[in-house]
Amino acid sequence: MANGCGPPGWGAAVVCGAGMAGLLTARVLADFFDRVLIVESDTLPDEPAARRGVPQGPHPHGLLVGGQRILD
Repeated sequence: MANGCGPPGWGAAVVCGAGMAGLLTARVLADFFDRVLIVESDTLPDEPAARRGVPQGPHPHGLLVGGQRILD
C-alpha cells in the first residue's frame, strides 16, 4: 500500500466507470492502494467527446469555486 493506510493484504482497488465520479474515486484510492484499475465499457476518446455510456455528457455543466478548490 502506498502509505500503509489501506486494508491489510489488499494491493489493488477496482473502480467501475471513468466518468468524473469514477476518476475522482480512483484518484483518492490511489493514496491507499498500490494499484487502481478503472473498468469502463466505453472506448475513451483522445479528445473531449460525447460517449454512449454518458447520456448527460452533452448537457451544459458548471463547476463552482468550492468544487474547483477540492479538485485542486
